[in-house]
Amino acid sequence: MRLTPFSTNDSRPIRKPARNKVEMKLIPREVDKLGLHNAGFLAQKRLARGHKLNYPEAVALIASQILEFVRDGDKSVAELMDIGKQLLGR
Repeated sequence: MRLTPFSTNDSRPIRKPARNKVEMKLIPREVDKLGLHNAGFLAQKRLARGHKLNYPEAVALIASQILEFVRDGDKSVAELMDIGKQLLGR
């Protein structure tokens, strides 16, 4: 008896190939930025819930917010440094 991919006698799980699957290849710099953004987003959610941030979370939050201000392009480096000092309320 010959088994086809859609045969019910086959005990293996049937997997159809993904037709619309698109893989995105990122360079290492983009992977780092994506990881920083994710960590900053998570830190922002924890801070909003009233939790204290640990050191890596605080750094991620400050860095991701500063990168957003840099992307806006309307602040000087000195202004960004001042904003970074004030982000966590110290």
